[in-house]
Parts: sequence; structure tokens; C-alpha cells
Amino acid sequence: MIMDKTGAKIVLSTFWRKWKRYIAYVLSRYGIDPKSIVDITPGRGHIKKEVAPIIYESRSAEILAWLSMNGFPRSFVILDDREYAGLGVLKSRFILTGSDVGITNEQAGQALKILQLPCKKDDPVAKWLEVNGAPKPHSCKTIEGKERIE
Repeated sequence: MIMDKTGAKIVLSTFWRKWKRYIAYVLSRYGIDPKSIVDITPGRGHIKKEVAPIIYESRSAEILAWLSMNGFPRSFVILDDREYAGLGVLKSRFILTGSDVGITNEQAGQALKILQLPCKKDDPVAKWLEVNGAPKPHSCKTIEGKERIE
């Protein structure tokens, strides 16, 4: 529904993002063209033995890093079953899905409304990135702006 109505592209931030063939299979089972996946967020992902050059404090930090590195899209929505994917300034563009049911029709409607909100210079995410830049790996400042003890 979301893909059909918007032509949206997918950037994966899931822990499973490194298993591209598995993700392609899952998406295709729901009628989503795997070619809709255009990128993945930086960071380690699910593979614990993987040596990643950068490990971020949260999925939200990975998403902000991706936005910083790739430029701001016309609009975006974050769909995730983990609350830590929509922390701080990302909260207004975040929808918490259920890992047991996926995205509901109601949530798909919310996602469509969020995607109608264009990203502008006064967007909270844009302002945060302008002030803070890309999140640093293991940074001392959380995306909520609070100091964190490492």
C-alpha cells in the first residue's frame, strides 16, 4: 500500500540488513520489489562477529548518520518494531510496529501522512543535523542531547 501509493524507496536499518537475499525474499512475499531497497544504514547489523568500522549507540544514531551522509530525502518515515529506532528528533517520523504482526493498515495510513510532510530546513531532524553533524560512533552525546557516561 505505501509503496504503491508513494513510490518510496527503502533504506534498511534492521539488524538483518546484511542478509540481502533473505530480506529480498521476505519483501517479495508481500509484493514489494526487492529493488526498492536502495541502501542500508551504517553500522554493524546483526552479525556479531562482523568487524564494522563504525558501531553506533542506537539504530536512531545509524539513521541520523545515514541522513547526514546521503543528504535529506524529500520525505521519510521510519517503520520499526524497536522503539530505539525513533528516538529524539526522529520521533515525529517514527511508527512503532509489532514484531508479531508487522505494519497494520492504520499504521500504513499514518506512514502515508508522514510521507506527505516534506523535509524542509526547519524540520527538527534537519536542524539537529545542522547543529550536531553526523552522530559519532560511541559518542558522548545522545541524540536526545543528554550527556552519556561511557
